[in-house]
Amino acid sequence: MSKHVLKNSGLWFIVILVGVLLALWWGLGFAEQARKENLEQEEIERILDERGEVIDETQEVEVSRGDTPLGYRGDVMFAIGEQFQALLPAAADADAISRFWFVSDDEVYVEYVAGEEISMAYLEVEGEQDSFVLQRRALYAQSLSGTWELLEGEEVLFTKPLRDLYERDSNGNWVSRN
Repeated sequence: MSKHVLKNSGLWFIVILVGVLLALWWGLGFAEQARKENLEQEEIERILDERGEVIDETQEVEVSRGDTPLGYRGDVMFAIGEQFQALLPAAADADAISRFWFVSDDEVYVEYVAGEEISMAYLEVEGEQDSFVLQRRALYAQSLSGTWELLEGEEVLFTKPLRDLYERDSNGNWVSRN
């Protein structure tokens, strides 16, 4: 009889041990997921803290269209460079802009460096004759994994495909890359 009790207690011990190990494994999985979410939230809050105070997301800029060698798009790029402080949070200066991705003449993604982070704003351009109204509709930050994370506005990244790329050449002039 004592062999039977010892045999059953060993079986119960194994069942309990497996149960405890499964509970730990399951609990640690939730803890790891919560830790990742917390890190992602801290990263978003850090980026938002660094971008500072945005004066006004809608800016009117007077520009004479066609004054730049790239025509209308060149004027749009010039206007964005003139208003970078209001449109591109945490950009040190207009030279922080690294790329323009035009969806159309009146929709553009602006990639720029904000501190040590790479950020991107989606802007809509409106206006007639000598002035543009520039509105930021979305703001993104590049995550540690290299993907774009939406910080503010509506998600447009995959609904508005990047089409025409403009980058600086070796002389610092904007040129079309496609």
